[in-house]
Amino acid sequence: KVGDPSTDEGRLVLENAFIRMEVAPFHGGRVTRFYLKPAKKELVHFVSDTTAPQGSGLLLDFGKHSWKKRYEWELVEQSENRVAIRLSTTAEIGPQRNEVLLRKTIDLQRGRNSILVRYELTNVGKKLALVSFRLTNTLSPGGPQAACRELAFPFGYLSVHRTANVPPGKSRQQSPVYELKSEKAVNHWLMEPTRPWVGV
Repeated sequence: KVGDPSTDEGRLVLENAFIRMEVAPFHGGRVTRFYLKPAKKELVHFVSDTTAPQGSGLLLDFGKHSWKKRYEWELVEQSENRVAIRLSTTAEIGPQRNEVLLRKTIDLQRGRNSILVRYELTNVGKKLALVSFRLTNTLSPGGPQAACRELAFPFGYLSVHRTANVPPGKSRQQSPVYELKSEKAVNHWLMEPTRPWVGV
C-alpha cells in the first residue's frame, strides 16, 4: 500500500519482475499507473476528469459511471508466486436502474508479463435486470510529459478506423485515431492527436 487506499491519494501496488502497477480503490478501482520494466516505459498515468472526460487509466467501469465511485477492496492472496486483490461496489445499471454488485479481481503472478482480471456482475436487486455494462482502458505511453508526435502503438486492426468519442450533445464526428496499412506497418496517424493518450 502507498498511503491509505480509502483516500484520494492512496494506492495499492502490485509488482513483479516485469510490471509495477498501482490501483486506486477511491477512483473506481482503476489502474492509475502501469510501468513496464523491460521497456522502462510508463503506459498509464492518472489525470483529472477535466483533462480526460472519458476517464484515464485501465479498467474503467462504465456502468452508470462506476469508474468515479469508491470501491471496497480486499486482499485475496499474497504469496511468493501470486498477489491478487478484489475490488467491489454496487451500482444501479440498466434501464430499470436495478442494483448490481460489481466485483473485479486483479491477479499478478510471478514470472508473467501480463495481468489477469476477472469480472463478476451479480443482480442483488428485486427484479429481472437488463444490464448494459462496459469497461474501457486508456493507454498513455510515456506518461504525462510525452509529446503526441512521439507516440507509437504497435497494435491495431488492418484497414480499420477507430473513432474517438465526442461529448454528449455534439454530433458524432469521424475522428480516426490510427490506421494500419500492412502487418509490418507501425501506426499511421491520420491526424495529429490532441492528447497523449488513446482509448482502447
